[in-house]
Amino acid sequence: MIGFIIKSIFLIGVLIGVFRLGQAFALADPDVIQIESVTRYDDTAITGDAFFLVEYTLNYTVLPSESISQGWLGRLIDVGGSGQLASLQPFGGHNIPDLGYSRGTYGFYFPVEPTITGTLRVTLEGNPSISPSPTGAFTESITQRDADDLAPDLRALALRLEDIWDVDLISPLFGGVNRYTADGEHYFATALPNLRNVAPDMFILQSIQPAVPDRTFDTTYTDARDALFDGTPMATGFTSLGTFLNVSTGVAKFIIALVLAIIVAFLVGRLPGLDGIEFVSTMQIWIVYLVMMGGFWIGLVNAPTLGILTVLALMSTAIVFFLQRTSA
Repeated sequence: MIGFIIKSIFLIGVLIGVFRLGQAFALADPDVIQIESVTRYDDTAITGDAFFLVEYTLNYTVLPSESISQGWLGRLIDVGGSGQLASLQPFGGHNIPDLGYSRGTYGFYFPVEPTITGTLRVTLEGNPSISPSPTGAFTESITQRDADDLAPDLRALALRLEDIWDVDLISPLFGGVNRYTADGEHYFATALPNLRNVAPDMFILQSIQPAVPDRTFDTTYTDARDALFDGTPMATGFTSLGTFLNVSTGVAKFIIALVLAIIVAFLVGRLPGLDGIEFVSTMQIWIVYLVMMGGFWIGLVNAPTLGILTVLALMSTAIVFFLQRTSA
């Protein structure tokens, strides 16, 4: 018997919960609802995109319990064409007064501008989950402006909302250029999709993708160095030496430059007045390197080999100084 009562109470609770979940909110008609303007901007963040900026007024004398984000939707519709293109909930959180029932904005962004076969209509209407649904508003009047006009238009919009809300949304920074405050960034970046990319100048911290030009690389410079001795008796000598040593002509040139570098370093190291094995060794290392660099300029050493020699010279110098410190 007790088990039956517990099961019955549990079942009644579940039914009540399901009934409450199935209940829709009721939202009265607003006292004022109007789409003030709709402006379209093309080629904002990337070529071929489209951005729609909507400004609206939605007021209640007695505020509903639901915020504007819960009760209302903004839609962009191709009437007589492909139907709804986009929809979103106007933002009414953070520090926006009156749950968002005031002057405000929302927008739509398309990376590729939509193909319109009918008539574009922008609506502000009740959420379909609300019954009865409140009376909405729509407009088919859309102004086309250049992408360069977007930032000035956003600044003007922020100043209008700032006066109505009594909230600091925009402030002159960096030489008097108006950019969003923290509250302004929070509202506009949430209400307007992809705003940081379509209007980066409005934000204090900006993110941009620098243009990196395509570059082509070739071996024209090094080829000219390698061919410096072509057609001279020295070229014949390099080839003969390579044949004698059973190596390529390039390796034969490198051997000549290396032998010359070692001889110069040895002779410099024998000069009187040079004290300290570490100093002399370091100097000889860099003399070898400098001679090999000269060999590069006259075509005896190729560029990859010179790069390897640079690393080896730095490593050798570091090893000499390390041994000096450990032996001190």
